[in-house]
Amino acid sequence: MLNATFGNAAELIIAGIALSKGLINVVKASITGSIIGNVLLVLGLSIVFGGTKYKDQRFNRTAATTSVTSLSLAAIGLIIRRSFIAPRTPAPLAGAHWSSRNSR
Repeated sequence: MLNATFGNAAELIIAGIALSKGLINVVKASITGSIIGNVLLVLGLSIVFGGTKYKDQRFNRTAATTSVTSLSLAAIGLIIRRSFIAPRTPAPLAGAHWSSRNSR
């Protein structure tokens, strides 16, 4: 997990600067994007390069099941967390820019 999160020096620097400025949501988004990006990149490259070398690909069933289960649990966790947060934060209306000057 740490390798997927902080495997890149640029991500580590951005996370450090964002945390020092109190931008916790930026760090959360960066970590989430990094994990999802790494998972999709590794899977995509495995399929593409495996397909160019071998006509018929074979995968270890145990490793594939473990990876799919871990990714599914992570996605479910993010969705459940967001479903609890979403009702508390109202969505802004499109095109509505209210201020104290507009309320007269």
